[in-house]
Amino acid sequence: MKIIGAVLTLIGVISSLAIFLLNPGIIYNMKDRNNNDYEGVKLYCPKCKFGYPNLKKKLTHCNKCEVCVVEIDHHCSVFQKCIASKFKWLFILVIYDVFALTIYFFGSFIYLLIRYTGLDSNI
Repeated sequence: MKIIGAVLTLIGVISSLAIFLLNPGIIYNMKDRNNNDYEGVKLYCPKCKFGYPNLKKKLTHCNKCEVCVVEIDHHCSVFQKCIASKFKWLFILVIYDVFALTIYFFGSFIYLLIRYTGLDSNI
């Protein structure tokens, strides 16, 4: 039973660290900021003043991060990062892991409460 808690905790820590450390899909400037010649540029962000040539995916500007992100899902206030489609599965894994850990710890608490208070002899 302790192994289940350790595995769930390890999964949560690793996936949370991955969300913190990996680039969710932030696009950095590919042209000079002062260059207003965006001829042939398919995507242009008026807020960043960046042009992004040859980008075929959806580009969205995040107002909280002040960057452009490819295929953004949302900005997460817990992680203070944009969650994009590239690592959305990690975010969902963290959500499920927190749910599983909550059930695990609640179940362990009930088990220990019954075992050490003598309530199991009345059942």
